Amino acid sequence: MAFYSTAFLGMAPFGSLLAGIVAAGIGAPETLAVGGLACMAGSLWFRRELPSNRREGPAELTCDP
Repeated sequence: MAFYSTAFLGMAPFGSLLAGIVAAGIGAPETLAVGGLACMAGSLWFRRELPSNRREGPAELTCDP
């Protein structure tokens, strides 16, 4: 739970600071477009990698007796 809190709640201010710096340089609409493109690229990468992750899988999750 501590890692979850740190990763998802503690990092939000840093992301907001980065978005504010980028928006000051290129503008708010462009910053949102870049963020959206980054999310789309990340989801496409994840979709491409998902089948190999399912095949390999962690050994500790197998149900062999």
